Amino acid sequence: MENTSNHSNSSQDIRDGIDLLSIFGKEKLEHIQKLISDVTGIAFVAIDYKGEPLTKMTNFTKHCASIRKNPICKRICELSDASGAIRAAVTKKTSIYLCPFDMLEVAIPIIIDDTYLGALVGGQIDCPNPPDDILKIEEKWILGNEKIEDLESKKELSSGKVLKYQEFVNSVKLVEFIITEIISKEIQIRNMEKSYKNNISILEKDISLLEKSNKNLEERLHVLGNNINKYIINDLLEILSNLSILADKNLMNFYIDNLVFFAINFLNKKILPIDKVTNLIKSYLEIKKIQYSDRFTYNISVDQTISNFIISYRPIIIYTVLMANISLKYLDEAYHMDLNISSKENKIIIKISDNGIGLGEKSMGILKKTYMTEYEFIEISSYLAYIKHTIEDSKDKEVRIIKENNKNQVLIKYEIGD
Repeated sequence: MENTSNHSNSSQDIRDGIDLLSIFGKEKLEHIQKLISDVTGIAFVAIDYKGEPLTKMTNFTKHCASIRKNPICKRICELSDASGAIRAAVTKKTSIYLCPFDMLEVAIPIIIDDTYLGALVGGQIDCPNPPDDILKIEEKWILGNEKIEDLESKKELSSGKVLKYQEFVNSVKLVEFIITEIISKEIQIRNMEKSYKNNISILEKDISLLEKSNKNLEERLHVLGNNINKYIINDLLEILSNLSILADKNLMNFYIDNLVFFAINFLNKKILPIDKVTNLIKSYLEIKKIQYSDRFTYNISVDQTISNFIISYRPIIIYTVLMANISLKYLDEAYHMDLNISSKENKIIIKISDNGIGLGEKSMGILKKTYMTEYEFIEISSYLAYIKHTIEDSKDKEVRIIKENNKNQVLIKYEIGD
């Protein structure tokens, strides 16, 4: 059994040395929160490990503001937020739930060195199709002679943002990814700082005459660490994963422009003309090209006679992202991807091919056995199955995943007439 006393002391030691405001600063934290909230349309507030708010709520809905005018309802809302955050803190996993007023909410824990430092809590989403088994926090509150349902019916229900459950989950996954990348880089910086400090300590012991110089060096390293953190906060808002590009301002701006374009369009739109789809894919592949440099190349070719044809494009994006990410992450060899969009016999044919690992059953088996954790494998396999099922349920679309001439291929076909 874990020694809770020692664990508590260790956690307190970590918190004494670092907290959310010391990592980000209030202004940067609110900037991160606002960008995430604006991109996803989800209201958010950052809290510390005690549950105290660190930032102002972003994109607070009229509906929830109206409910909170009632002091008892306001207290219920605060307790609901606290309950979601506590659940995320205890499980150290993202918690999605319904508040007492049937609004979809989420608490995303922020964890460093296995220590809970706080969370992003938000939501205020009107969801028409929540799962039957979703957690509902305290359904049966009674306010004097009024039930919550009666009070809720008097509020401006139409003023909240409406998202289907899977759309909400997808947005939450994007936020999780951004936070994970930021925290991952913070841990790297902390480890670098520890290594630097250890080296400084050795120098101080072995070379007493350089004590003053070492002190100056330590101060410089501290400043360097703070500056690196500032760069990371700014850049990882856009899911930056390669610190080496920071030296090139033009490249940085190009990277950010592509990621913002990709994130906003992928979240907010479901159908696009083919030429817009290829622009969206190109923006993502340009990000990967910056990240992996000469190791990654790609080519996109489109039949211009169908460039204005509107399609449901997300399956194309998802297969492209998964194929590129899996191969670039788990292989060291040069990687090339081709995207070809053409038409034949009243059908649009989309062919995504590469020389990487692939997404077929055999490829997934190799990934599970050699590279991936069980969790990663289940996540990707489930997502692929969901996308394939969605496509196959449509009468005007079909998908095949094959391997031909040592190349992995995903073929997606659309009926032009529909």
